[in-house]
Amino acid sequence: MHFRRNHLALAAACSLWACAASAEVLRYEFTGTVDSSTYVAQPGEKVTGTFSFDTATAPVGTCFNNTCSYNDPNGTMTMLAGGHQMSASGVGITVQNDQGIPGYEDIVRIGSFSPAVIDGTSYPVGFMTLWMVASKPQVLGSTDAPRDYQVHRFDMVREGGFSTGGVTLQDTLLHFQLDGIKLLQPSQQ
Repeated sequence: MHFRRNHLALAAACSLWACAASAEVLRYEFTGTVDSSTYVAQPGEKVTGTFSFDTATAPVGTCFNNTCSYNDPNGTMTMLAGGHQMSASGVGITVQNDQGIPGYEDIVRIGSFSPAVIDGTSYPVGFMTLWMVASKPQVLGSTDAPRDYQVHRFDMVREGGFSTGGVTLQDTLLHFQLDGIKLLQPSQQ
């Protein structure tokens, strides 16, 4: 009995070690085109940015029905538009998989935690976000955090933005159409 319990504990520890050994920090680059902005950039200007996400956080995702959320408090998100630098620490990814059910969409939201910073000014409840919605069934194969976002497959919504966290239009400092997200070289941990 003790051997079995110890063997199971050892097997669990080994599997945890194997997971930790294969964890990766995935770093992505995204691009977009400004469609509205208060002062950050002019419509038509390009937006570039990055976000990082540690796959070791994926097992602690919170799931309910067909939606899972993954949070990496050490992830980062940055944007550059109109010469203005935006950043935030902490990245959350929410994935809704339609699972082939009519009336549901596949949705991915990638966002930063508060505070968000633009040109050195911190907004305590500010945030940055990327948002994709597909009307076609089964764009996503699961509720796992995607490794390849395939932005072109999301036909309803592909957008992003920077907000100070308020509720008025003036609080949204930047809104853009998301052109693409590509995986840069992952780093092993």
